[in-house]
Amino acid sequence: MKMLKFVRTKNPNVLVQEGITDCPYEIRHYGSLVGKTVKEVRLQRYYEGSNLAILEFTDGSSAAVFCDPEGNGPGWLDIQE
Repeated sequence: MKMLKFVRTKNPNVLVQEGITDCPYEIRHYGSLVGKTVKEVRLQRYYEGSNLAILEFTDGSSAAVFCDPEGNGPGWLDIQE
């Protein structure tokens, strides 16, 4: 299996896979999560048979896990330990 290489961006807390240069929105967007602490996780009904995960942070902000930036349905946050 080939090891992926990552490089730092203008936001020193965000690394991208080497060769990716077209993601300034994602760097700014996901970089805003660095340093936040999750206070609780809420699951709310999005539509019949589907739940939306919302991460509540200690600073009062929150993040919802959608399948795309337009909010077209809930997504899956893969958690790795």
